[in-house]
Amino acid sequence: MRSDDVFNLIERIAATTKKTEKVRLLKEHWDDVTLRQVLVRAYNPNITYGISASVAMFIEPAEVDIDCDFVDEMDMDTEDLLLGLECRTYTGTRALDKVAEALSHLTWESQELLRRIIAKDLRAGINDSTINEAIPGLIPEYPYQRCTLLKKVKPEKFDWKKCVFSQLKADAMFVNVTYEDNGRVWFSSRQGKEFRMEGFRSLVEAVKVSLTPGYQYHGEIMVFRDGKLLPRKDSNGLINHVNEGGLLLTNEEARIMLWDEVPLQFVIPGGRYDVGYEYRFDRLETQLEHAGNLLTLIPTRVVHSLREAIEHAVEIQSEGGEGTVFKDPWAPWQDGTSPWQVKVKLEVDVDLRITGLAPGTGKFASTFGSLVVETSDGLLVTKASGLKDKERQDIFDNWPRDQGAIATVRANDLSEIPGQTAALMHGRFVEIRKDKSQADTLDQVRDQFESAKQGK
Repeated sequence: MRSDDVFNLIERIAATTKKTEKVRLLKEHWDDVTLRQVLVRAYNPNITYGISASVAMFIEPAEVDIDCDFVDEMDMDTEDLLLGLECRTYTGTRALDKVAEALSHLTWESQELLRRIIAKDLRAGINDSTINEAIPGLIPEYPYQRCTLLKKVKPEKFDWKKCVFSQLKADAMFVNVTYEDNGRVWFSSRQGKEFRMEGFRSLVEAVKVSLTPGYQYHGEIMVFRDGKLLPRKDSNGLINHVNEGGLLLTNEEARIMLWDEVPLQFVIPGGRYDVGYEYRFDRLETQLEHAGNLLTLIPTRVVHSLREAIEHAVEIQSEGGEGTVFKDPWAPWQDGTSPWQVKVKLEVDVDLRITGLAPGTGKFASTFGSLVVETSDGLLVTKASGLKDKERQDIFDNWPRDQGAIATVRANDLSEIPGQTAALMHGRFVEIRKDKSQADTLDQVRDQFESAKQGK
């Protein structure tokens, strides 16, 4: 196929919502060299071009004087461009200029196809597993054990009497730490993208000193500055900066928190390691006992009931964390979603009456910062933030239309201090309930949180 034909096929694939039909269309052309090249360049996680998707999709063709007959489909020159971007021969403004020049020599269909390749998304509703179902082995797939949600498991099946591990759900960047038998250490993302190891030499040495070769270790990588953990956005930004060829400053340090280890022979698509988590965790804990700050064990608590597990999650959330994950001691490691590894993030929706607008600062100084809401008995008064800009402006412009209205507020916990009015922890506005006229009482709010903590 010509590249224009590939684009038209991609559009046909995008037009159907059925995975079976997408696979059928790909299978029909499984041996087409151009299609295979396009799929590999767009979906192989180890091929990147140094241009963000948001930028790639809006690059315009350069304004050059060319013969109309010269406008054609993607050719070898385009492949040279992609190789130059991949190898970072072209970066920054030069890269954008090279893409714009290439676009000026292409048909509209091939222009759009090139943009989507660089953006790493053909916009066809397909991914590596869809492609490999049609053309086996074309795109590298990387095993990863996902958490399941509390509502999808039966907690009574967990061995609470023995012990269940409740761990911090780290809010950083997931990392695979692979330590081969030959001594090579390398890091990769959840999607299999390899890190630029020159920027993480201290971590590599720490792995070689503390951990056992022949295993892959799973954890979160994060950056500390002056000994303090940076916010997720800043930390991940610096890790990406290192992976693009930059370096951390002398007062910045990358560290990894680990929670699992799996022998490399089991780290394959569909793989499963039938050794219980308690053994894997204990072995990892022993290895990290004297590892220092660069490699640490994920903060972990042993719990003996679902209530204790949920209370741990609430505690983490009250400290600004995302939540927890609890794991059964007998749980194997497996590629895919594990029913024995459960993500917990307590959130309860309550209905409260809007009674006022709290003053805003900065961007919101001209409107308001948050809604003041309370229970029908007035025993709980709190603030609800998280409004979208349009919602905030609409409420402000039409106040006091919404004064006295019922709003659904989502929160992580209830705060009650003797002698003080009760409040919600991290209350976020969800919506105004025009179908309701009665707010919850404090007792009703208590009951809802108590029910949530029981896993109901």
